Amino acid sequence: MKATLRTLCFLLIILCNQAIAQLYTFKNFGHKEGLSIANVTAILQNEQGTIWLGTDGAGMISYDGYSFKELPTNRSNKDNLVSSIFQKGDHLIFSSIYKGLYHV
Repeated sequence: MKATLRTLCFLLIILCNQAIAQLYTFKNFGHKEGLSIANVTAILQNEQGTIWLGTDGAGMISYDGYSFKELPTNRSNKDNLVSSIFQKGDHLIFSSIYKGLYHV
């Protein structure tokens, strides 16, 4: 009986350690990595894996896993505050607090 109890305790300890041993890795990005602005207000990852960042001042920025690229815009500065991003089909739709909806 003692051997069974010891084996059960040993297995329980091993299983508990495996259950909580998940590793989450985070990486912070800033100016050194090419991110032009730190005020990110919205994030979306599309089906192709590109991460789209809506910012307060730089408009839309895409990240493909290697580099950041700003979406070219000729709008005024107040249009560059992106408050939300969503995807419908192949279109990326984002909103500005001041000017409404845009799509890419």
